[in-house]
Amino acid sequence: MKQNSKTLLFILGIVIVFILIMIIVEKGNDKIKAENNASIDENLSRIQLKGKVIHFSIIDRYGKQYYMICIKLDYSNVSDFYLFKQSRGLKIKDGIATMSGGIFMKDKIINYVEINMNNSGKEKFLYKNGDAEEFDLSYGAGGIEEGDMNVCN
Repeated sequence: MKQNSKTLLFILGIVIVFILIMIIVEKGNDKIKAENNASIDENLSRIQLKGKVIHFSIIDRYGKQYYMICIKLDYSNVSDFYLFKQSRGLKIKDGIATMSGGIFMKDKIINYVEINMNNSGKEKFLYKNGDAEEFDLSYGAGGIEEGDMNVCN
């Protein structure tokens, strides 16, 4: 074999080994992320809270208006809690819960929330206009960033 062919095969071998290492590392990262998300889901699924929205803050982001809600808790089975991940956010401190209210709509301003009451796996929102909606439990962060979690306290 010529020297050029040997060099080319050597470089090709190194590239293949590098690609295999990247695949193995990525699979390991995916497994760790899945375990972390399962742990987060388990912790969030245990939290129950309900209360009146005492304040909200509108946030302009990504060409839309989102809002953070501050909830004066009538009941919560935890006294202090903080979690913010890219897709979820909840803060409970000093009897006030902070979470995303989703996309802001003037005709659907949340007045009262019930989250996972009796381990229902549901988020119930009662609006100032008298409407009510129920969603699967998610604590969705809906367009907010971690700094927004300090709106209430």
